[in-house]
Amino acid sequence: MALEGRFDEHHALMCRLHLEHLDLLNAMLAKLDVQVEEMMVPFRAARELLRSIPGIGPMDRSRDAHQRL
Repeated sequence: MALEGRFDEHHALMCRLHLEHLDLLNAMLAKLDVQVEEMMVPFRAARELLRSIPGIGPMDRSRDAHQRL
């Protein structure tokens, strides 16, 4: 088992810190997503035209990949 053995307060703290860091990074990515969408407004028509091409679509965001594990 992965957690068989010693798991003390230090390990719990490290896990919490890693999870908090992931939350912070996700929040930063969300802010960037908003800014990119705002900057893309002038190019919305061209983007939609590109997305109409078969095989071209919205990019699968890598930050969502961890949720599929």
